[in-house]
Amino acid sequence: MTFFKNRDIKMITPIYAALLTPVLVYLILRIVMLRFKHRVSLGDGGNADLNQAIRAHGNFIETTPWVLLLMVLLDIQGGDERVMHMVGILLLVGRLMHFYAITQDKIKFRSMGMIATILAMIMAAIYNMLLVVLINVNA
Repeated sequence: MTFFKNRDIKMITPIYAALLTPVLVYLILRIVMLRFKHRVSLGDGGNADLNQAIRAHGNFIETTPWVLLLMVLLDIQGGDERVMHMVGILLLVGRLMHFYAITQDKIKFRSMGMIATILAMIMAAIYNMLLVVLINVNA
């Protein structure tokens, strides 16, 4: 990319986006299979298992892209790799715990997964703001 041509930036975000992609694909395929099983094209047709699958996918889509976006902004700003990996690992562990919880009906893991995901989001947001302030102060 020419945008990064003259900058020494290591992109961390693609690692975590790639690692999280199989989870998203599974969540999508789970909905597709349940739609075929229950013969429902829109909504959940009153099926609890389809509703749960739709919400699991929705929860992933509502949180994961936002954290990945914040991570891309950190990549662009040249964020510290250690902090980036802490955010990425928190997101990955959080999403995997949540995934495990919804597929195995383990509420404790669901809560811990959401806490880890939210912590990753907060860490990435705060670190972005710190970098913006530091860049503007040093400019």
